[in-house]
Amino acid sequence: MSAAAARAGIARNTVYQRRKADPDFALGWKNAMEMAADALRDTAIARAREGDNLMLMFLLRTLKPEIFGQARRSGPHFANFWTDRIGTARV
Repeated sequence: MSAAAARAGIARNTVYQRRKADPDFALGWKNAMEMAADALRDTAIARAREGDNLMLMFLLRTLKPEIFGQARRSGPHFANFWTDRIGTARV
């Protein structure tokens, strides 16, 4: 938000005050944040499809926590689970 406010020539706190005071501005803000999140998700999925195994693991843990969530990260079977399916993650 700081960079956008600076480009607009206003203080960052002005933007937050406007969001709080103006429902239309707040709705536009919400829509912009959702669009940005969608674009980031699409980029993450593309990177995972291109072979970024760390991104793939992150997406699976986030999108399917009931299967790939925190509880699955511990124990001797976790390492075998991932290496059997996606190989060694690139760093």
